[in-house]
Amino acid sequence: MAKQLSDREINAILFKLRDKLDFKERAHVEELLKRAREGGLYKEELRKELLKLRAAFKISEGDRAAIEEAIFEKD
Repeated sequence: MAKQLSDREINAILFKLRDKLDFKERAHVEELLKRAREGGLYKEELRKELLKLRAAFKISEGDRAAIEEAIFEKD
């Protein structure tokens, strides 16, 4: 099932990750989440998008795992 994210939820996720992400990483993740929220966010789609950011050296592997956990922690 797709997870819908509001602006408030996106900000809460980014706040949880404040110690993990620097300013540039945070901007990349925020852009990703805002793009993905229109149609909902599936775990596999998120994983693919995060792997693309990782491959482009925009986030680290630890950041990728922390982001997934922050978004889907209740699943």
